[in-house]
Parts: sequence; structure tokens; C-alpha cells
Amino acid sequence: MAPLTAQDMIDAVLHPTVQALNNSGTTLESLLKDLNKERKAKETKIIKVRRNAQADEVVRQITESVGAKQKASKVRIIHETTEEQVIAIDVVNWSVRQTARMDAHKLRGDYAPQKLEIDLPKPLVILEDTSGGKRATD
Repeated sequence: MAPLTAQDMIDAVLHPTVQALNNSGTTLESLLKDLNKERKAKETKIIKVRRNAQADEVVRQITESVGAKQKASKVRIIHETTEEQVIAIDVVNWSVRQTARMDAHKLRGDYAPQKLEIDLPKPLVILEDTSGGKRATD
């Protein structure tokens, strides 16, 4: 019987999980597609302003409040009365973009490997089944 390597154990644990994800449509390609969408994420800020307020000034204040350095998209009026307007404006969603960037680095393997320690209640014994494959059991 050939010795069981660490890679054999990793494959035995991860392969069924990866296969199940692929079967459900969560493939590497779909993850990358979603990641690229997240890297361009925006969010909509909704604010109520007095009717006589200057839209440009409101846009400037909103973009400054979220730390945006780019020009925000046009203001959309979603409700108005004689005294007030409720406006919507799309700005960069920095939180989602930052998380997506970190995920991309993890997928590329740019970060140092993380050490994973697992405490087992009793020793792990590796058995060879009758078909010649290896399996882990307790």
C-alpha cells in the first residue's frame, strides 16, 4: 500500500465539495463573473432635500460623505412635494469593492497560506478499501 500524502487527504475532503458546487452551477467561471461585477459595485444613496436646494451641492455632499472622488451619476428625483424632493444618486460601494479585491487576491494565491489546525476527538486511522482506493475513517 502506497503511503497516504497530505494532498491525498486534501483531495478526499475537497473534491466532493468542489464537485457539488460545480454540479449546482457554482463554477470557477461563474465565481469570476460575479467577482468582476462586485469589483464595479455601486450603491444608491437616497436623500430628502428641500425643494430649493441645489442638486449639484447635494451630489457633492453625498459623494464626499462616502469618500467618492469621482463624479457621481445624475440625480434622480423619486418623489417630490411642493416643499421637498427625495432624490437618488449612485455612488461607489467601497465595502463591496474592497471585499471583491481581497477575494481576487485569495483566488490568485497572493496571500500567504493560512495554517489550519484541526483537533480530532481521537486519532485518524487511514484504511485501504477493497477497491484499492484510500479512505479516512475514525
